Amino acid sequence: MGRIPAVAAAIVVALLVCCSCEVRGKEDEDVLDSLVDFLTKLAGGDEKTASDLGWDASTDPCDGTGGRNGSDSKWGGTVKCFENGASNAGLIKVIDLQSLGLNGTIDAESLCAAPALRVVSLQNNTLRGGLPAGVSACSGLTHLYVDRNQLSGALPSSLGNLRKLHVLDVSRNDFSGEIPAGLSDVRGLIRFNANDNHFQGTIPDFDLDKFETFNVSNNNLTGPIPKNTGRFRDDSFAANAAGMCGEPMFSPCPSGESKSKKTRRILMYLGYVLLGAVIVAFVVYKLCSRKRNKLGKKAMEKLVVYEFQSNGSLHKLLHAIIMNNLLTHANFYDSLQKINNSRFFLHALVLSSIESSQAPLDWPARLHIATKVADGMAFLHATMRGDGASSYASSTSSSIDSAAAAEGAIAHGALKSTNILFTAGMEPCISEYGVIAPPLAAAVGSSRSSGLRADVRAFGVLLLELLTGKATAAQGDGAELARWVTSVIQEEWTAEVFDRALLSRDGVSEQRMVRLLQVAMRCIDASPGEVPPTMREVAGMINAIREEDDRSLSMEA
Repeated sequence: MGRIPAVAAAIVVALLVCCSCEVRGKEDEDVLDSLVDFLTKLAGGDEKTASDLGWDASTDPCDGTGGRNGSDSKWGGTVKCFENGASNAGLIKVIDLQSLGLNGTIDAESLCAAPALRVVSLQNNTLRGGLPAGVSACSGLTHLYVDRNQLSGALPSSLGNLRKLHVLDVSRNDFSGEIPAGLSDVRGLIRFNANDNHFQGTIPDFDLDKFETFNVSNNNLTGPIPKNTGRFRDDSFAANAAGMCGEPMFSPCPSGESKSKKTRRILMYLGYVLLGAVIVAFVVYKLCSRKRNKLGKKAMEKLVVYEFQSNGSLHKLLHAIIMNNLLTHANFYDSLQKINNSRFFLHALVLSSIESSQAPLDWPARLHIATKVADGMAFLHATMRGDGASSYASSTSSSIDSAAAAEGAIAHGALKSTNILFTAGMEPCISEYGVIAPPLAAAVGSSRSSGLRADVRAFGVLLLELLTGKATAAQGDGAELARWVTSVIQEEWTAEVFDRALLSRDGVSEQRMVRLLQVAMRCIDASPGEVPPTMREVAGMINAIREEDDRSLSMEA
């Protein structure tokens, strides 16, 4: 039993001994190699400098045996270590290379390989180049001395990231540019010397109440000095460019905003001006668009499709004493689609004459005219509106025409054979569209679609003229011709209706003539209880007859 307390006591003693052993760090071999490279570059590439100073990468610089507390380094006096017992014991704390005649450049990446580095002093050498932005990687740095060298260029803005920095001395170099504004946000900074350089611009807004040392004299600085400068004399700011201001050392600064604030305000006003210009341009565009639409509306009300023709009208072709001008090809529908691309639908052409022939219009020519005029009227009914816009769609539904009427469609109002003109290529064209008929948007109730219905009836009369070869009265509406055709049909003498010039030709199908006659009669007077057809439906029926006629001709050939 006596052995158990003895064993327990031994274990307790061992644990106490282990706990009293301090845990030491050690610089990695890569860190030591980087620091040797850093010194070699400071020496302008002279590798002998490192060995002369005792910097040996094979030797642990902080083994804890140097000095009374382990702070002395095996690398000599240019390096100091953290004391034994400190949290960073075994790591390099200070690198002091001042006044060694070093004439190379600063390699911040190699320097900051040491993770716990606190103090770096490179002052009073002839170092060249600039202070690298990578120095901010030495995040634990508290003191940085690079004064009395030949360093140039601008100070890196990354200096503001050294949040533990207490002392920064860059004086007596050839630095230029502006002092980084971020330095004023480093709360622990209490000493800042930047005198005897070529700095420009304004002094950052340092809180000088906490500073022990502050000197920016002998530069090219302008603008106001920081507030609360009571402990510093004018020699901390003297010998700068004209324009330094601020009491008590200089004359009061002009009242008003600082230069940066004025610049921001100017930019803000310029932004307002640009925004206003955009708004004005948009308003002008909308007004011009509205005016253009009004002009388009007036143009369509007066004249939608007008062609100066030398070949006369369909009336002349059918009823003149000399019936010449045989229509051989038409592409009216495609022409109207091109016309539709114009906002005002105003199309004027001056065309040349063609030689006359004595041959009357045969059945294929008359069917061709009927087809193209029907296509054109259907297209215009679906497209023309009083607001200058287009409502055309590719659908074949009759709802297009009713929708067009509801939206203020424009009817022709005076469709007759004298208003069907021909181009030099003998293509039929519709003239005087919308000259008489007002936009249907002005109508109300059931009269809204009466203009379109009148066009359908007028087209039916036009078909009767094509089939019979008879003319309507100059000022009439074709009612007399329609009554005569009706009476002949009722007597079952339908063949007597057709123009003899049509029946005398070989290969003419009387059956298709009768079908076209039935279409004409539906346009003129729909049967009781039957909804009058729209121009879209009429065009579909005539195109079906035309296709059948073409197939018949091709088979005969």
